[in-house]
Amino acid sequence: MQRKIIKSALVFCLLLSCNSSYGQLFQNLLIGNAKAISLGNAVTADPPGIDSIHFNPAGLTRLKGRQYEVKLIAGDVSLNGQFQENSQAFKDNNEAKGFFDPLAGKSTSIDKFAIYLPGGGHTALPVLAAPLGGISYNPKGSKFTFANSVYAPMIFGMTRKDDDPGLVYGKEFSITRLTYFSPSVGYELTDTISIGISVGLSYVGLGVNLPFRSPSLLIQELTQMTNQVCGRIGEGEESKYVFEGTGINLCGAELDPFLTVFDVKVGVETMMSPTVNLGGLWDVTDWLTLGIAYQSEANDKLEGPISLGLSENFHPWVVGISQSPLLGDDDLLDAIVKEALDIPDNGIIVRNGIIELTT
Repeated sequence: MQRKIIKSALVFCLLLSCNSSYGQLFQNLLIGNAKAISLGNAVTADPPGIDSIHFNPAGLTRLKGRQYEVKLIAGDVSLNGQFQENSQAFKDNNEAKGFFDPLAGKSTSIDKFAIYLPGGGHTALPVLAAPLGGISYNPKGSKFTFANSVYAPMIFGMTRKDDDPGLVYGKEFSITRLTYFSPSVGYELTDTISIGISVGLSYVGLGVNLPFRSPSLLIQELTQMTNQVCGRIGEGEESKYVFEGTGINLCGAELDPFLTVFDVKVGVETMMSPTVNLGGLWDVTDWLTLGIAYQSEANDKLEGPISLGLSENFHPWVVGISQSPLLGDDDLLDAIVKEALDIPDNGIIVRNGIIELTT
């Protein structure tokens, strides 16, 4: 009787100790375990089959003999949004200066789902479908269970059409974390207590294509300043600013706070991202199981090309500054500024970059 009271008190205390938790859209979504998805991945105390490798490797001890798992994941993804109208004060200020936001009130949606692939980079998929699977083995009479699986803890991506208003929030984006090798073992300490460990070796890739605009007062004032020092010639869309004076040439550009300033493209990856999962299970009663799991963070350095391409509207303005006679090589500061603004003729700066990503 006393033991039942203690167990009931323990359960009551556990219920009172619950705290708020936070959900993540991409994490664990494409591991593809129906039980885990239906429970919001809250399966630490009841890990599902071979996917215990990820959720709680102690659950592998529940698998006897030789087990196989093959699954096909399929889905449909949509992401829609709408640009809100500007506040009336902001709108009046822009219109008074001849600026109009072409995206205000328009809607946006993604075109296709995408992933980042080793060797292929950002890849749009006509259909979201992927096969995954794993295997486990428990020698007869042994307390050990060994397992391995291929799974995707995090995959998400999208592409937009060239005429979609949402390009300024990303024309292309994709991130992939694919665990391709996960040697794991579970061990029965007693008839009711098990522990487990899994080591995950993963590929991680990240791709971004972002046409960037800056609808801010800074660009607006920059445009006004350019207009003041340059005189207009020509009419309509062919009009250009011509410099009236000497020094920094701010002319030749068509500045507007609602036009694209530059286009950022990122394609970085690493083939080796190690993580460790630890877990424990305690079958308190036939109807109550307690589970604990620890998943180490992944600190990755993703390497690859990163480019910044100045738009046709903004490129002449930057070139005008970089070629200014006020920046002389005799002065160290001027030399540094000139080198920093050394823009190729095509306006595209390409560097080999590193992005540190902690998951």
